[in-house]
Amino acid sequence: MAKPRILAHVHLYPPSHNAGAEWMAHSILTRLQRVHGFDVKVITNRPPRRRGTFDGIRVEMVANPSRASLDYRWADVAMTHLDVTRQAMQLARRHHVPLVHLIHNHQQLDYHRVEVKDAALVVWNSGWIADRVGATWPGDAMVVVPPVWCDRFDGLAGGDSVTLLNLAADKGAHLFYELARRMPDVPFLAVRGAYGEQVEPPRSLSNVDVLPNQPDVRKVYERTRVLLMPSTYESFGRCAVEAGAAGIPSIGSDAAGLVEAGVTAANLELAIEARPAVNGFARASALPDSGVADIWQAELERLLGSDEAWRVAGERAWRQAHHLERVADEQVAELAARIRALA
Repeated sequence: MAKPRILAHVHLYPPSHNAGAEWMAHSILTRLQRVHGFDVKVITNRPPRRRGTFDGIRVEMVANPSRASLDYRWADVAMTHLDVTRQAMQLARRHHVPLVHLIHNHQQLDYHRVEVKDAALVVWNSGWIADRVGATWPGDAMVVVPPVWCDRFDGLAGGDSVTLLNLAADKGAHLFYELARRMPDVPFLAVRGAYGEQVEPPRSLSNVDVLPNQPDVRKVYERTRVLLMPSTYESFGRCAVEAGAAGIPSIGSDAAGLVEAGVTAANLELAIEARPAVNGFARASALPDSGVADIWQAELERLLGSDEAWRVAGERAWRQAHHLERVADEQVAELAARIRALA
């Protein structure tokens, strides 16, 4: 039997764009190619211009829709998400190619005006989004949590920094800097995100080291003792799973995706001061409430002040990461079967 041909049509792709959605797509596609025998190609519609392979996946920038039509004629099934969704729907419809949508937040389908006729299959990235959106979505759908290769992170634990990935306000940058101010003898590592307006640290914080966005996040975890995720919104806590695979504990808010990923919540009543939702997403307070910061500081000092507490939390995070890796592998196997049926 010929290999089913999957075309992933996306706006950007690793290693030039490194955000959770793109790494989820990449980890699914590599499994479909390596484990399940699919022929995979990725096309992007934004610079940087490239044509080559990444982890064995063919990647090419194709900005011209008429040129992209050639790839749709090649494909048995197409896959898309986020910014290029509407263009992908038009091309898939024109060339009669079944289209699979990867969903990374609870508003994605509505925002891109996706109808059942334009979605042969919807893939939620978490159970809570499936519960929230799936209740009103009439089409075929399933859950695939973002796969993480746990063995890629073995042996990385041993750093000394408190780390935040993505310095956007909604990721908790202001709280992160407040903790750094309160704990001047602790090294803090701030890593710029792939998207969103980045909040710069105050110049007075000499204990904060800022890194650019990283194509290989393992270099960050090598320096990390505890990962902070004080986000107001996370569809799924992939970063915490990666850190957990290295045996690094995380402290997170009670954002639904972090709770589902098994991140320890520092304050289950919401670790960031609650604000009215804007377009369905909570917004972070620019200046965290002192009581909230007290809670985070106490939990952080507990993990940093006791090797035993850190070890126990790290082992729990390691077990959760490996459990989620098995779950993701089973879900990708089901996805492979569904795509074969579509092809």
